[in-house]
This record gives sequence, C-alpha cells and structure tokens, in this order.
Amino acid sequence: MRKRVERGITGGYKSAFRGGGLDFEEVRAYQYGDEVRAIDWNVTARLGEVYVKVFREERELQVLVLNDVSGSMRFGKGGVNKFLAGVDICAMLGFGCLRNNDRFGLVGWGDGLVCNEGFGKGKGKIFKTLRGLLAVGEGRGETDLGAGLHYVENILKRRSLVFVISDFLDEDYEGNLVRLGLRNEVVLVRLFHPGEVLGGFKGFLPIIDAESGVGSVLFGGLGNEVGKRFKEVGNNLKRLAGVYGFGFVELDISQDYMAVFEGFISSWISKRFR
Repeated sequence: MRKRVERGITGGYKSAFRGGGLDFEEVRAYQYGDEVRAIDWNVTARLGEVYVKVFREERELQVLVLNDVSGSMRFGKGGVNKFLAGVDICAMLGFGCLRNNDRFGLVGWGDGLVCNEGFGKGKGKIFKTLRGLLAVGEGRGETDLGAGLHYVENILKRRSLVFVISDFLDEDYEGNLVRLGLRNEVVLVRLFHPGEVLGGFKGFLPIIDAESGVGSVLFGGLGNEVGKRFKEVGNNLKRLAGVYGFGFVELDISQDYMAVFEGFISSWISKRFR
C-alpha cells in the first residue's frame, strides 16, 4: 500500500477550491456577494465594467469517505468481496492523506449510520479509522445511499473532497448526490463483480437477497434483464459524472482493482488539483 501511495497520490498540490489565497487564478466579472476588496481597479477602469480577482487557495484538503457497508457488499469470490475491496481503497486514500498532511474521515453507511470516524490527522488516526471500519463488517441491512449522502452533506462544515464507495445498487439517491456535489468535490467509486450479472444460465436458479435475506427462484430467461439493469447502473453514473463534474471510476474486484484505482486517482488529481 505504501508503494501505491508513493506512486499515485502523493506530492504537493493546490486546492481546487478557490478562495483568498496568494496564487492568482483569473479575473472575472463582479457578481453579487463578491468582496469589494477583490475588485481589480485597473481592469475595471480599462473595460468600463467591474471585475474582481480570483485566487487559488493553497491549503490542506479535507477528505471524507462514504463507504457502503450494506448486505450487497458481501458479494465476491476467492476471499475478496466488495466490502473488503472498499477497505483497501479507504486504506490507500487514508495513507495518501497521511503523506500529504490532509484531514481524513470516514462514514460507514448501510440502512443507517454504522460508524462515523471523524476527521483527523496522523498515522494513529488512519489505523483507528480502518479498525473501526473492519469492526463493522459487511452486510448491514439494505442499501439506503440517499440517506447516507444526506447525512454527509449535513455534517460537512467546509468544502471537502468526498469519495463515495458503493455498488450503487439503489434508487432515489440522485437528488442528494447532486446537492452534495454543489458544495463539495465528489468522486464516485463503483465496485462490482462479473458474477453479479447472472448471465448465461438456463433453467431455474434459487437465489437469496443479500440485503433482505428473502429467498426466491430466478428463471434463466431473466438473466439478460439482470445484465441490462446492471449496465444501466454504470451508464447512469457516467451520465451524472459528465453532467455534474463528478469523478467516476468502475472497479472490477475480480481483477487488479487497486492498480486501476491507482491509475485513475493519480490522473484525476493531476487534472483537478495540480
């Protein structure tokens, strides 16, 4: 993990959040609510309209991970499931914050709040956060991602970088996700396993809902419908990311998902923060 962090997400960067820092960013037209002290009088006099200076703030980031710990995160094979993959990603982000001296926090959410490891710094904080997440375990009820996003929005007192780690097998969360993104930088990390698609089988298949525990029988002809719905989830997330400027990556946990995430986060941070 240390090697991945050193390769991927360390190094100084400038915050994407504009404010009253020292590094000049641009000059733009005055908007209601702008500080009068920010007016660029030279440009204003030359163009005949009021313009203000915008600066890019250099400061520590506040990074929060919203981690889905619902029952559907149990799915996986070979000793790795979506929950444990999420723990790996949290570890990488946490140690990246440690190297960059950023504040790190985590919220575990299933059908309600499961754990809230508040913001902090230092190696002890990172290990405490990871221990708290592992102690929760996977499989805590049904997914209620919308309520989790709403909770995170309410607890954030300043603009933050928020990672949402989930399989996104839920509905009616888009409104809360968009509202969270209005004041924060949001990255969507979708975890999945190809075995979830249930394609290619014939006859009847007994299944158990990982979240509700209810058993049923799935007819083989519905396998294509399951696969179609599965693709729709990813396509919808891509659409949201494109429209609202979210970061977005899909990770197949049956492959080397950490290498994929490492490449994504390194590229994304370079574009957004450097």
